[in-house]
Amino acid sequence: EEKKAQLDELKSIVNGIRLFNKEAGKGGAGLESFEVDAPNKVAELSAVISSEIDAMNEVCQEYQEVIVFSNLRKPVDVTEF
Repeated sequence: EEKKAQLDELKSIVNGIRLFNKEAGKGGAGLESFEVDAPNKVAELSAVISSEIDAMNEVCQEYQEVIVFSNLRKPVDVTEF
């Protein structure tokens, strides 16, 4: 876990250096421009969020059905707390 955190930090540092060099005109080959990359990332994120919302709606619907079913099938001699 610690090694993963260290590698993530190193990756961030290297990307920062590459971005700086690209802006300075001294490198940064292979880096997409923010204007090109951002809309694609936003579209990907939007699709993931939409998928997660759909999944959570299904889970909520299932819970609702269980609650309704359990209330309809409640034995007469059981008292509530």
